[in-house]
Amino acid sequence: GVSLRYPGPFFHEFVTDLPEPQKVLSALESRGILGLAGGGRLLWCATEKQSRAELDEAVSIVKEVLD
Repeated sequence: GVSLRYPGPFFHEFVTDLPEPQKVLSALESRGILGLAGGGRLLWCATEKQSRAELDEAVSIVKEVLD
């Protein structure tokens, strides 16, 4: 149920469409991951400073909430 809002390449930020973005955002924030949601979308920002483990944790949280 998660998809990229805009096709094509991106630099650090990208937007996803997903069900219950506020619920996902709350779960992320409870684990120290800040975000921005609105209109059924979630804005993501990832740079070289995020480790693979941090990215995997965010994905895990999203899966947990949407299962």
